[in-house]
Amino acid sequence: MKERDLMIDIETLGTSPDSVVLSVGMVRFNPVSLSVAEAHCFSINIQAQLDIGRKIDGDTLSWWVGTPEQALMLREQIAPSGTPPLDIEKALSAIHSVAKKAHRIWGNGVGFDNTIIHSLGRDFAAFDVWPYWNDRCFRTFARLFDPEAKLRPARADHNPLEDAKLQMRWMAAIVEQHGLQELFT
Repeated sequence: MKERDLMIDIETLGTSPDSVVLSVGMVRFNPVSLSVAEAHCFSINIQAQLDIGRKIDGDTLSWWVGTPEQALMLREQIAPSGTPPLDIEKALSAIHSVAKKAHRIWGNGVGFDNTIIHSLGRDFAAFDVWPYWNDRCFRTFARLFDPEAKLRPARADHNPLEDAKLQMRWMAAIVEQHGLQELFT
């Protein structure tokens, strides 16, 4: 089976579509076999985003630096595993190169991950990183089929790649539990 689904998770400095994106985690996978074709995690240059008008929300920034543990998480978002942030063009290109291989692009919330990535693409280069008709809301999918989150694996702590993998495993558990394999062939 092909890996036609892409789970994206982002960490940001706000909740509006024009928020600064700290980091992106994405995994292209098959929700029936749980095979993974590729997985990526990177941060995006903050100053470059501010230069094109992206925003930082004070409450979100305060949350990120509210405790020493959260401040360490913020530092990891700015440079995951010590890797320098990508410029916006390279980040959007990396996302596009993976997204073009997927039929369904899943984000956790109808107005969050996918919407913010689309907005960044429009703000920087006036293009959509993937066709809007490929957008899917994992939160909606999970709430429909697992409203009490009984199938949800243990949560990661704001690591976008680990969060994307968690959502991928949760989706696979839902697909198996409810016999939804035909939807993903």
